[in-house]
Amino acid sequence: MALELNLSTPSSDHSQEADDDLFSYHMHRVVTARFGCHLEELSGRQLSEAARQAELNIDLENQVLASPAALGVVILPRHVSLAIADLNACYPDRDAFMTALGRDGLTIDALASGLRRQLVYDVVLERVAADHAPVEAADEWAEYQAHPERYSDPERRLARHLLVTSRVLESSPAGAEKSSTWLAELAAALGEAGRIESQQFDDLARRYSDDRATAVAGGLLGVVDRGRLPPELDLVLFSLREGVVSQPVITARGTHLLYCERVYPACLRAFSEVRAAIRNRLIEQRRCEHVQRWLASLTTTGH
Repeated sequence: MALELNLSTPSSDHSQEADDDLFSYHMHRVVTARFGCHLEELSGRQLSEAARQAELNIDLENQVLASPAALGVVILPRHVSLAIADLNACYPDRDAFMTALGRDGLTIDALASGLRRQLVYDVVLERVAADHAPVEAADEWAEYQAHPERYSDPERRLARHLLVTSRVLESSPAGAEKSSTWLAELAAALGEAGRIESQQFDDLARRYSDDRATAVAGGLLGVVDRGRLPPELDLVLFSLREGVVSQPVITARGTHLLYCERVYPACLRAFSEVRAAIRNRLIEQRRCEHVQRWLASLTTTGH
Protein backbone atom coordinates (compact mmCIF):
# COMPACT_ATOMS: atom_id res chain seq x y z
CA MET A 1 0.00 0.00 0.00
CA ALA A 2 1.51 3.36 -1.03
CA LEU A 3 1.96 6.09 1.56
CA GLU A 4 0.20 9.36 0.81
CA LEU A 5 2.45 12.32 1.50
CA ASN A 6 1.75 15.99 1.78
CA LEU A 7 4.92 17.72 0.57
CA SER A 8 3.51 21.19 0.08
CA THR A 9 5.15 24.14 1.77
CA PRO A 10 3.31 24.99 5.00
CA SER A 11 1.54 28.33 5.19
CA SER A 12 2.24 30.89 7.91
CA ASP A 13 -0.80 29.65 9.81
CA HIS A 14 0.88 26.31 10.19
CA SER A 15 4.38 27.55 10.99
CA GLN A 16 4.22 26.46 14.62
CA GLU A 17 2.98 23.04 13.60
CA ALA A 18 5.80 22.79 11.08
CA ASP A 19 8.33 23.76 13.76
CA ASP A 20 6.91 21.10 16.06
CA ASP A 21 7.08 18.50 13.31
CA LEU A 22 10.67 19.42 12.53
CA PHE A 23 11.62 19.14 16.19
CA SER A 24 9.86 15.76 16.43
CA TYR A 25 11.75 14.55 13.36
CA HIS A 26 15.13 15.54 14.78
CA MET A 27 14.29 14.14 18.18
CA HIS A 28 13.42 10.84 16.50
CA ARG A 29 16.77 10.82 14.68
CA VAL A 30 18.78 11.70 17.79
CA VAL A 31 17.01 9.22 20.05
CA THR A 32 17.32 6.40 17.51
CA ALA A 33 20.98 7.03 16.69
CA ARG A 34 22.27 7.94 20.14
CA PHE A 35 20.15 5.90 22.52
CA GLY A 36 18.70 3.17 20.32
CA CYS A 37 15.26 3.39 21.87
CA HIS A 38 12.01 5.38 21.77
CA LEU A 39 11.35 8.81 23.22
CA GLU A 40 9.17 7.41 25.99
CA GLU A 41 12.02 5.22 27.23
CA LEU A 42 14.44 8.09 27.94
CA SER A 43 15.34 9.28 31.41
CA GLY A 44 14.93 12.95 32.23
CA ARG A 45 18.64 13.59 31.70
CA GLN A 46 18.66 11.74 28.40
CA LEU A 47 15.59 13.63 27.25
CA SER A 48 17.32 16.96 27.94
CA GLU A 49 20.45 15.83 26.09
CA ALA A 50 18.40 14.67 23.11
CA ALA A 51 16.43 17.93 22.98
CA ARG A 52 19.59 20.00 23.10
CA GLN A 53 21.18 17.97 20.30
CA ALA A 54 18.02 18.18 18.21
CA GLU A 55 18.00 21.98 18.57
CA LEU A 56 21.66 22.18 17.52
CA ASN A 57 20.97 19.96 14.51
CA ILE A 58 18.01 22.10 13.46
CA ASP A 59 20.04 25.28 13.79
CA LEU A 60 22.86 23.87 11.64
CA GLU A 61 20.41 22.51 9.09
CA ASN A 62 18.69 25.90 8.86
CA GLN A 63 22.01 27.63 8.17
CA VAL A 64 22.95 25.11 5.48
CA LEU A 65 19.57 25.34 3.76
CA ALA A 66 19.70 29.15 3.82
CA SER A 67 23.19 29.29 2.32
CA PRO A 68 23.89 30.20 -1.32
CA ALA A 69 25.09 26.62 -1.87
CA ALA A 70 21.51 25.40 -1.41
CA LEU A 71 20.16 27.49 -4.28
CA GLY A 72 18.77 25.38 -7.08
CA VAL A 73 18.70 22.11 -5.14
CA VAL A 74 15.56 20.22 -6.11
CA ILE A 75 14.27 17.19 -4.23
CA LEU A 76 11.45 15.40 -6.03
CA PRO A 77 8.62 13.60 -4.19
CA ARG A 78 9.92 10.25 -5.43
CA HIS A 79 13.26 10.91 -3.73
CA VAL A 80 11.43 11.38 -0.43
CA SER A 81 9.32 8.28 -1.04
CA LEU A 82 12.45 6.22 -1.65
CA ALA A 83 14.00 7.52 1.59
CA ILE A 84 10.86 6.54 3.50
CA ALA A 85 10.87 3.11 1.85
CA ASP A 86 14.46 2.58 3.01
CA LEU A 87 13.43 3.34 6.60
CA ASN A 88 10.31 1.18 6.30
CA ALA A 89 12.49 -1.74 5.18
CA CYS A 90 14.12 -1.76 8.63
CA TYR A 91 10.82 -2.94 10.16
CA PRO A 92 8.87 -6.19 9.72
CA ASP A 93 5.97 -4.43 8.03
CA ARG A 94 4.30 -1.06 7.48
CA ASP A 95 2.26 -1.29 10.69
CA ALA A 96 5.39 -1.82 12.79
CA PHE A 97 7.00 1.15 11.03
CA MET A 98 4.04 3.44 11.66
CA THR A 99 3.84 2.32 15.29
CA ALA A 100 7.51 3.15 15.82
CA LEU A 101 7.00 6.62 14.37
CA GLY A 102 3.95 7.19 16.54
CA ARG A 103 5.83 6.27 19.69
CA ASP A 104 8.15 9.19 18.98
CA GLY A 105 5.26 11.55 18.16
CA LEU A 106 6.08 11.56 14.45
CA THR A 107 3.53 11.46 11.64
CA ILE A 108 4.30 10.23 8.14
CA ASP A 109 3.96 13.78 6.76
CA ALA A 110 6.32 15.13 9.42
CA LEU A 111 8.79 12.39 8.52
CA ALA A 112 8.50 13.24 4.83
CA SER A 113 9.07 16.94 5.49
CA GLY A 114 12.09 16.22 7.68
CA LEU A 115 13.55 13.81 5.14
CA ARG A 116 13.10 16.35 2.36
CA ARG A 117 15.15 18.88 4.32
CA GLN A 118 17.72 16.19 5.13
CA LEU A 119 18.10 15.31 1.46
CA VAL A 120 18.68 18.96 0.57
CA TYR A 121 21.24 19.19 3.38
CA ASP A 122 23.06 16.11 2.06
CA VAL A 123 23.15 17.45 -1.50
CA VAL A 124 24.56 20.78 -0.30
CA LEU A 125 27.32 19.12 1.71
CA GLU A 126 28.19 16.92 -1.25
CA ARG A 127 28.46 20.04 -3.43
CA VAL A 128 30.72 21.70 -0.87
CA ALA A 129 32.87 18.58 -0.40
CA ALA A 130 33.43 18.28 -4.15
CA ASP A 131 35.20 21.67 -4.04
CA HIS A 132 38.03 20.35 -1.84
CA ALA A 133 41.69 21.10 -2.51
CA PRO A 134 43.17 18.73 -5.12
CA VAL A 135 45.43 15.85 -4.09
CA GLU A 136 48.79 16.01 -5.83
CA ALA A 137 51.33 13.24 -6.39
CA ALA A 138 53.62 14.87 -3.82
CA ASP A 139 50.82 14.64 -1.24
CA GLU A 140 50.46 10.91 -1.88
CA TRP A 141 54.19 10.29 -1.44
CA ALA A 142 54.32 12.41 1.72
CA GLU A 143 51.46 10.38 3.24
CA TYR A 144 53.25 7.13 2.35
CA GLN A 145 56.46 8.26 4.03
CA ALA A 146 54.78 9.78 7.09
CA HIS A 147 52.56 6.79 7.92
CA PRO A 148 54.25 3.54 6.87
CA GLU A 149 52.23 1.64 9.49
CA ARG A 150 49.06 2.29 7.50
CA TYR A 151 50.49 0.67 4.39
CA SER A 152 52.36 -2.31 5.82
CA ASP A 153 51.42 -5.96 5.96
CA PRO A 154 51.43 -7.10 9.61
CA GLU A 155 53.71 -9.81 10.93
CA ARG A 156 52.30 -13.27 10.26
CA ARG A 157 53.22 -16.86 11.13
CA LEU A 158 52.90 -20.14 9.23
CA ALA A 159 51.69 -22.34 12.06
CA ARG A 160 50.71 -25.88 12.98
CA HIS A 161 49.16 -27.22 16.15
CA LEU A 162 48.46 -30.45 17.93
CA LEU A 163 45.52 -30.78 20.29
CA VAL A 164 44.67 -33.41 22.84
CA THR A 165 41.18 -32.61 24.09
CA SER A 166 40.18 -32.47 27.71
CA ARG A 167 37.74 -35.33 27.07
CA VAL A 168 40.57 -37.61 25.91
CA LEU A 169 42.91 -36.61 28.71
CA GLU A 170 40.25 -37.33 31.30
CA SER A 171 39.49 -40.81 29.92
CA SER A 172 42.38 -42.50 31.74
CA PRO A 173 44.38 -44.57 31.38
CA ALA A 174 44.15 -44.29 27.58
CA GLY A 175 44.25 -40.49 27.62
CA ALA A 176 47.23 -40.36 29.92
CA GLU A 177 49.03 -42.96 27.81
CA LYS A 178 48.30 -41.04 24.62
CA SER A 179 49.53 -37.80 26.14
CA SER A 180 52.74 -39.34 27.46
CA THR A 181 53.40 -41.02 24.12
CA TRP A 182 53.32 -37.90 21.97
CA LEU A 183 55.18 -35.90 24.60
CA ALA A 184 57.91 -38.54 24.64
CA GLU A 185 58.13 -38.55 20.84
CA LEU A 186 58.22 -34.77 20.77
CA ALA A 187 61.00 -34.64 23.36
CA ALA A 188 63.01 -37.12 21.30
CA ALA A 189 62.46 -35.14 18.12
CA LEU A 190 63.46 -31.88 19.75
CA GLY A 191 66.66 -33.24 21.25
CA GLU A 192 68.97 -30.70 22.80
CA ALA A 193 68.51 -28.10 20.09
CA GLY A 194 64.87 -27.45 21.05
CA ARG A 195 63.86 -27.35 17.38
CA ILE A 196 61.93 -29.69 15.13
CA GLU A 197 61.46 -30.15 11.39
CA SER A 198 58.08 -29.43 9.86
CA GLN A 199 57.66 -33.04 8.71
CA GLN A 200 58.28 -34.35 12.23
CA PHE A 201 55.53 -32.16 13.69
CA ASP A 202 53.31 -33.10 10.73
CA ASP A 203 53.67 -36.79 11.63
CA LEU A 204 52.93 -36.19 15.31
CA ALA A 205 49.82 -34.14 14.55
CA ARG A 206 48.45 -36.75 12.13
CA ARG A 207 48.84 -39.49 14.72
CA TYR A 208 47.89 -37.79 17.94
CA SER A 209 45.88 -34.59 17.36
CA ASP A 210 42.19 -34.65 18.24
CA ASP A 211 41.47 -31.64 16.04
CA ARG A 212 40.08 -33.54 13.08
CA ALA A 213 39.89 -30.46 10.88
CA THR A 214 43.67 -29.94 10.97
CA ALA A 215 45.06 -33.36 11.90
CA VAL A 216 44.63 -34.67 8.34
CA ALA A 217 46.88 -31.81 7.17
CA GLY A 218 49.53 -32.39 9.81
CA GLY A 219 48.05 -29.79 12.16
CA LEU A 220 48.41 -27.02 9.59
CA LEU A 221 46.69 -23.77 10.60
CA GLY A 222 48.05 -21.87 7.62
CA VAL A 223 49.42 -18.34 7.62
CA VAL A 224 48.04 -16.69 10.75
CA ASP A 225 47.63 -12.96 11.41
CA ARG A 226 48.05 -11.69 14.94
CA GLY A 227 44.71 -11.79 16.75
CA ARG A 228 43.18 -14.59 14.71
CA LEU A 229 43.70 -17.30 17.35
CA PRO A 230 42.30 -17.25 20.90
CA PRO A 231 44.38 -14.82 23.01
CA GLU A 232 46.23 -17.49 25.00
CA LEU A 233 47.34 -19.26 21.80
CA ASP A 234 48.01 -16.05 19.89
CA LEU A 235 50.39 -14.80 22.58
CA VAL A 236 52.40 -18.02 22.54
CA LEU A 237 52.55 -18.40 18.76
CA PHE A 238 53.87 -14.88 18.19
CA SER A 239 56.60 -15.39 20.77
CA LEU A 240 58.05 -18.44 18.95
CA ARG A 241 61.01 -18.47 16.58
CA GLU A 242 60.95 -20.42 13.35
CA GLY A 243 61.12 -24.19 13.82
CA VAL A 244 60.30 -24.02 17.54
CA VAL A 245 57.51 -25.88 19.35
CA SER A 246 55.74 -24.24 22.27
CA GLN A 247 55.35 -25.58 25.75
CA PRO A 248 51.92 -27.19 26.30
CA VAL A 249 49.18 -24.56 26.38
CA ILE A 250 46.00 -25.46 28.26
CA THR A 251 42.67 -24.03 27.13
CA ALA A 252 39.04 -25.03 27.54
CA ARG A 253 39.42 -27.35 24.53
CA GLY A 254 42.39 -29.22 25.96
CA THR A 255 46.17 -29.18 25.68
CA HIS A 256 47.79 -27.59 22.63
CA LEU A 257 51.24 -27.61 21.13
CA LEU A 258 51.96 -24.84 18.66
CA TYR A 259 54.65 -25.00 16.01
CA CYS A 260 55.98 -21.95 14.21
CA GLU A 261 57.03 -23.17 10.78
CA ARG A 262 57.86 -19.77 9.32
CA VAL A 263 57.87 -16.10 10.34
CA TYR A 264 56.72 -13.49 7.84
CA PRO A 265 57.94 -10.15 9.22
CA ALA A 266 55.86 -7.01 8.88
CA CYS A 267 56.81 -5.24 5.66
CA LEU A 268 55.96 -2.00 3.93
CA ARG A 269 54.00 -2.56 0.74
CA ALA A 270 55.27 -0.99 -2.47
CA PHE A 271 54.04 2.54 -3.10
CA SER A 272 52.55 1.46 -6.43
CA GLU A 273 50.40 -1.14 -4.63
CA VAL A 274 48.89 1.29 -2.15
CA ARG A 275 48.87 4.53 -4.13
CA ALA A 276 45.17 4.28 -5.01
CA ALA A 277 44.27 3.66 -1.35
CA ILE A 278 46.41 6.62 -0.29
CA ARG A 279 44.73 8.88 -2.82
CA ASN A 280 41.26 7.81 -1.67
CA ARG A 281 42.20 8.40 1.97
CA LEU A 282 43.54 11.89 1.25
CA ILE A 283 40.54 12.83 -0.88
CA GLU A 284 38.11 11.75 1.83
CA GLN A 285 40.17 13.59 4.45
CA ARG A 286 40.18 16.79 2.41
CA ARG A 287 36.48 16.49 1.67
CA CYS A 288 35.72 16.26 5.40
CA GLU A 289 38.07 19.10 6.29
CA HIS A 290 36.62 21.36 3.60
CA VAL A 291 33.06 20.68 4.76
CA GLN A 292 34.00 21.36 8.39
CA ARG A 293 35.62 24.69 7.46
CA TRP A 294 32.59 25.63 5.39
CA LEU A 295 30.18 24.79 8.23
CA ALA A 296 32.31 26.81 10.63
CA SER A 297 32.14 29.78 8.25
CA LEU A 298 28.34 29.67 8.35
CA THR A 299 28.32 30.21 12.09
CA THR A 300 30.74 33.14 11.86
CA THR A 301 28.99 34.89 8.94
CA GLY A 302 25.47 34.27 10.24
CA HIS A 303 24.23 32.44 7.09
